[in-house]
Amino acid sequence: NAAKIQLPANWFRRCEFPLILAIPKTGNPPIPCSLPAPYNIFAKTLPGISKQAFAFIESVQPYYGVGEVNNCLRFLAELSNIDKHRHLNVIHGRVRKTYTIRFASGLVSSGSQALDHGGNLPREIGWSESDRPVYVHRRLRAFVTFEEKGILGDASTLPMDYLLQLILKQIKTVIIPAFGKFTKKH
Repeated sequence: NAAKIQLPANWFRRCEFPLILAIPKTGNPPIPCSLPAPYNIFAKTLPGISKQAFAFIESVQPYYGVGEVNNCLRFLAELSNIDKHRHLNVIHGRVRKTYTIRFASGLVSSGSQALDHGGNLPREIGWSESDRPVYVHRRLRAFVTFEEKGILGDASTLPMDYLLQLILKQIKTVIIPAFGKFTKKH
């Protein structure tokens, strides 16, 4: 509260790091705000916030949809809202096969395939005598992911531990250091 304004009673019960998924709207009928969003958008949750802190918080909002920190905060908001408002987070076991094959001709083939949606382990197919494989490497990897495809988009294909580590890394390396600067006593 750098402006030293009178804070509402019990303001600390609503004080939070706001995460807004869609571009905020104003008016009746509602129309999207132009970005960056207006300073008063966080007035209820962060009364008296400094202009510098506001600019930082607004810049990392999920509604921008660009940048690692914005997307990680979107994933965090979605996962948080699921279990607060609708249901428990659902997890799903997945298997991914990756392969690399190098042929006698020097040609290299590589790729990956999800096997958890009815896929079958491949059988060896006949290669021509003139271009036999000289190196074959296959790897099967089982992992657990959040089963929230409609919400998390591509993140539903990431291993759960990796996604949570990615979110935590952004909070530790971007959010917390920025707030350390804003909360230093002068």
